[in-house]
Amino acid sequence: MFHQVQFNGLPPPTYGWLINDSPLPNDDRYQLSESDSKLTITTVDGSDHLTSYTCVVNSDYGSDEKSVTLEVHYQPNIPWPSCQNISSSRGCLQNGDEMTIICETRGGNPFPVLNWFNGSVEMPGQYISQPECDWDCVTSNTYTWKLTKYDNALTVICEGDHSETNKRESCELGPLDVKYSPEVPVCIGKTTNSQSREEGDHFSISCTSMDGNPLATLTWINKTDEQELDKISPNPDDSGSITLEYDG
Repeated sequence: MFHQVQFNGLPPPTYGWLINDSPLPNDDRYQLSESDSKLTITTVDGSDHLTSYTCVVNSDYGSDEKSVTLEVHYQPNIPWPSCQNISSSRGCLQNGDEMTIICETRGGNPFPVLNWFNGSVEMPGQYISQPECDWDCVTSNTYTWKLTKYDNALTVICEGDHSETNKRESCELGPLDVKYSPEVPVCIGKTTNSQSREEGDHFSISCTSMDGNPLATLTWINKTDEQELDKISPNPDDSGSITLEYDG
């Protein structure tokens, strides 16, 4: 990319260049013609967006200047976008916590469009871009909701679309590990005599707990003497339900 300014005069004028009202730095990207009237920028990038270049012309009979501001189209800083989550709970995610997911990018002209998706369903996030800012400004999409047990194992995806460079990028959060209480256990008792229960009868009892993250630990206790009859704890990868049976 180049800028050229031409002024006529006798004797011929001299030329100088400013960048954002400061002297042009000693940088290989900037190349001047023999008369200094032409400035070539060999590699334009996002940092040049909204940069002002001024040519100052001086002669024995006065001075003048002309300025131009660059508008550079470029994609956001790589990698983009970035995803993060913030929970109202200090530790693990729990049922009832307020959850905020944030998708953001830095830079990009025009600004990328960011959208949150749960599967194929778009989530109604709050999209924010800054119409007047420098090349490293932040664009974001934020969504907040209260977690329920149905959010356990949920994966959400943020999709970024930069139309000017035809770039589409994404990031994801999940699967979420939401802790929640199991349902009330269901207990069933059986004896060998279906009509009545008598001394010496064989009996069996079972207890089943559905759902829960993690699953519940089940313990049969004889409340007469507080004796523990049997106990079972879930394995780390168990899910769905857990059952404890006891034969007596």
